[in-house]
Amino acid sequence: MQSTTHQGTVSNLHQRTCFVGIDISGGAKPEKTTWLTRIRVANGVVPTVEISASLAQLPSERSALLHKTNPFLKLFEWIIQDAEAIIGIDASFSIPKALFAKEANWESWVMAIPSSYATADDFKDKCQVQANGKELKRLTDIEAKTPFSPYNLRHYKQTYTTLRDVLRPVLMAGKASVLPFQPVAMGKPWIVESCPASILKRLGWDKSPYKGTQESHQFAREALLQQALKQFFVSVPVEIQQAYISNKTGDALDSFLIAWHLVQAWQADAGQFVNPATSASEALEGKVFY
Repeated sequence: MQSTTHQGTVSNLHQRTCFVGIDISGGAKPEKTTWLTRIRVANGVVPTVEISASLAQLPSERSALLHKTNPFLKLFEWIIQDAEAIIGIDASFSIPKALFAKEANWESWVMAIPSSYATADDFKDKCQVQANGKELKRLTDIEAKTPFSPYNLRHYKQTYTTLRDVLRPVLMAGKASVLPFQPVAMGKPWIVESCPASILKRLGWDKSPYKGTQESHQFAREALLQQALKQFFVSVPVEIQQAYISNKTGDALDSFLIAWHLVQAWQADAGQFVNPATSASEALEGKVFY
């Protein structure tokens, strides 16, 4: 565990005042089901949710036509705009080590995604062939108890979309650090992999289903939000609380849980972000921050 003095030094050197949770969608209309929550932290002020919106609702300087062609361009713009942000995305950032070619490295693999895998289905199929039909998990998936393998039938589109349309453009622009694959950089946002299901499992709060249209699901979303605010208070405007509760797919609430967790994780141990890679496995497979 970091000492208090060292912890303060790390925090001051790598100032982080913005914490973003993104629940990303690989579906047909990702602009409607990808959700973002941004929490701002300032000295002496209670952490506050500044923005909570679907990708379609986020403002942008770009034309609507351009975003219709590439809806994740808007998300890319939002990711790189705050130099003091830690951004958590609910998606797999890599695949199991056994599926990498010999001598491969993560950055070159991501850059080659479009040529290696023509479509999301191609990505899933090739991973399954390499794994002899098995759904392998990364070491971090096992440790964090994530629900799915990166190329699972319910998850592969989310993985592929994040790699091709979010992380690859970030690497090309060089305007953010993707952890633990790249070293942290001052003056740039940091992007990490997160998983609301893993956060809830670690806390022991995963007992009541909260994603769905039934009244019981809505009650569960409200109870989960209040439980989170009771453990670590964040100021959430009433209208945003209502959005978290009424959003039936749970995407909005998931984005909050990611951002909410990141604030606490940074305040408790900034070193886990500054020096995140601890093994050769993590350098290829990544790490879930939960």
